[in-house]
Amino acid sequence: VDILLIEGTRINDSTTRSEDDVKNQVIIETLKKKNGKLVSTLVSPLDIDRVRTLIEAAEECNRIPILSSRIYHLIKTLYEEGSKVKLPNLENVKVYFEKRSIIDEGYFLGSTYFRGWLKKIYESLLNTDKLIKPEEISKHQDRFFLIFNSHQCVFELAEINPTPGSLFIESTSEPHDEEQEIEWEKVENWINLLRLDSRWIHASGHANREDLLKIIKEIKPNLVIPLHTENPREFKRMLEKEDIKVEIIQEGEETKLS
Repeated sequence: VDILLIEGTRINDSTTRSEDDVKNQVIIETLKKKNGKLVSTLVSPLDIDRVRTLIEAAEECNRIPILSSRIYHLIKTLYEEGSKVKLPNLENVKVYFEKRSIIDEGYFLGSTYFRGWLKKIYESLLNTDKLIKPEEISKHQDRFFLIFNSHQCVFELAEINPTPGSLFIESTSEPHDEEQEIEWEKVENWINLLRLDSRWIHASGHANREDLLKIIKEIKPNLVIPLHTENPREFKRMLEKEDIKVEIIQEGEETKLS
């Protein structure tokens, strides 16, 4: 290999945390919440591994996993397309039924507020036991484990009206820009307003320092170009003894790969 482009988000981090670690911690925190308390989680919509982890954790705690419509739609589509990604088992999950219309208590699917893909999902589930409304969740909160994919989930939680002290787990990466920090501040305000018990339980999908070095040494490129890292010079220091050249490209600069 002549040139290796490699990301370095965790070049300064040697810690190791697996999906099993996340699952075990989620189970521990969930088992603490009894006496009518709800458990809800926030994940990246594209983190299929984390969704699978949370579904398994919920089932081990004898709670019914409830997916947001967007997460369910993504996983269902991947199944239909024959994806080779290891997908969650959807047999025992339910799908959250959002209120979007002005009439029919918010569930009139003829409303333009139900987008095409969302309407199609709900219509396909109407005659099954898969769909679940916030009113039902509210009545039996300790039976369920909600898995949402957007910061807008706080509005759905307000609809459910969780018992004070219910658990909210953020299982995503921390905010890394000003816009995300503002969004998360809004979520924290809602968490406080709803009197939820908040936890951050996450494992990064990025390789740590030792794994990055192992990858580079196995590939043995003539040149390494670090990308997506706040400390590209650490690559140069780390690879000095390996006789591997490192080229650092500043933001806005161009380089020719040949």
